[in-house]
Amino acid sequence: MKKRSAYDIYADVLKVVKALGYASITKISYGAELPVDRAKKAVNVLLRAGLLEKRVKGGRVFYTVTGRGLEYLEIYFKLKEYLKNVEKSTSNQY
Repeated sequence: MKKRSAYDIYADVLKVVKALGYASITKISYGAELPVDRAKKAVNVLLRAGLLEKRVKGGRVFYTVTGRGLEYLEIYFKLKEYLKNVEKSTSNQY
């Protein structure tokens, strides 16, 4: 597997939570293919940045994506697509 940047990992975490609507750290870890300790670190970064929100339901902790988190994903995918197109156009020049 290709090494992912922190930005890729954050996007993967957000994608998992968005797809599920809300998710526990275990579901995030599994869905984003991260060890639980790394998933917790990524979730904490996203919480501090306001991209995820922590909710407690029935004594269990779940996370949901905020509006800012959805914005992050939108920008992330646009940038990835843009960079892919730049790579295509520059690879033809060499």
